Amino acid sequence: MKVEISFNDVYVFFDFYLNQKEEQKLQHKVHMNNRSCFFKLPVKINEKDIHPDLLAMASLLCVFPFISDELVLPFGVSNEFACIVKKQLNIDIPKKDANLAPRKIDNGRPGLAYSGGVDSTAALSLMPENTVVMFLDRIMPSFKKHLYDKTAPLSALKDLQAIREEVYSIPTNLEYLRTPVGFPVDTFNPEIPLAVGIPFLLLADIFQIDSIGTGTILEVGTGTGFEKFQNFGLTPFVISWAPIFEIIACELFFPTIGLSEVATTKIDIQNPHSLFTRSCMRGNSLQPCNKCIKCFRKNTLTKVLLKQDVKLEDIVFNINSREVILNIYPDIHRVQNIYRYIANKAIANPFFNELKKRISNSQEDVSWMERWYYKTIVFIPQKYREEYSSKLSRYIEPMNENDIDFIENWEKDKYKKSEETIKKWQEYLDTLIKDEKLLAYAHSLKPTLKPIEFQKENLFKKMIKIIGLKK
Repeated sequence: MKVEISFNDVYVFFDFYLNQKEEQKLQHKVHMNNRSCFFKLPVKINEKDIHPDLLAMASLLCVFPFISDELVLPFGVSNEFACIVKKQLNIDIPKKDANLAPRKIDNGRPGLAYSGGVDSTAALSLMPENTVVMFLDRIMPSFKKHLYDKTAPLSALKDLQAIREEVYSIPTNLEYLRTPVGFPVDTFNPEIPLAVGIPFLLLADIFQIDSIGTGTILEVGTGTGFEKFQNFGLTPFVISWAPIFEIIACELFFPTIGLSEVATTKIDIQNPHSLFTRSCMRGNSLQPCNKCIKCFRKNTLTKVLLKQDVKLEDIVFNINSREVILNIYPDIHRVQNIYRYIANKAIANPFFNELKKRISNSQEDVSWMERWYYKTIVFIPQKYREEYSSKLSRYIEPMNENDIDFIENWEKDKYKKSEETIKKWQEYLDTLIKDEKLLAYAHSLKPTLKPIEFQKENLFKKMIKIIGLKK
């Protein structure tokens, strides 16, 4: 793939030209759609302000995994960068500059890719005070219908700007490079879209950025609550990408990778940055949609942690949507542990009583989710570990040996419920579903069907083969 990059005041434009192999991949369901994208940065910038390796990395993240075998840039990169990209991703960068040294930085500071949600807000609470915060502001075509509403995260961002310096919104059409719309994801872990770090790469030398943080949580990084535990440090994602980020002196920073969604919610409750912090991307600044699976899980979890009563009528309203039914009716695959925490800690009502029968595990003390999996300290850059540990200790205690043993031996099938238990759970849900069409939809779901988000995840994992990567 060939890349051309241009600059105009605060704008950076990327234009991509596919080769024959890449053109052939356009027939696949997930494929590259647009051939260009732009970023509107908070300061004026030009090519001389950016180390070539950073600009190359930004280009790479825009279109990975749609690159077939090489990335043709209009400038040379350091030999070290070209070699590590070839070794880790099997992508060749033909143009090299033998006189160019890899990027170095002294007295740098981190950046946080902020989403406006609970997890990234918790991450911000644990990072240094001089952290630069950036929100990717998706520019949506006016002629397309969509459910996405960014008023809440933009309101949260405005609140942050009132109490912190260097909090920025970065307008971009990056997500329209891909069909279906979304971030160009890393096939090794589609749950961690590295493309959100592109603005930090473009501004790294101006803002002295030495690491990029995200609000990735324990469940996503280790698989706990999904199918089976995995050591995050041994995943293809970390093995493939961490060395490349180290070469450009911009390490990956995961403040919440050792924290369950329960723990990040506890932090957010204790240290709120905004009344508009929420993970729902469909509601507005006044209220969440209360129809999506995130609203169902996260809003319920927050009330449980606050020891508030969750009204049955609110639960019934939330579950009467296809998305929620798809995620809880046939099976509960995604972050199953969070539902177990809710079932065990909520003030009892008929729904939670039935949920507890459906999902509780007698061998588990769910309070482990309130604590820190301290082995993940290795995913905090060395220079920030002491400050990070001090901040975290204000909110969360470290896990004990029993906690660690439980999650490191997590395997969903160990705690699989009987068909009779699942049947009784579905019969109970039938009594709460108010719409005949929705009830018919629920009955059409096979018990082994995985929810949309998991189908999406598996689809992206298969893209490794689709796009022809050897790794």
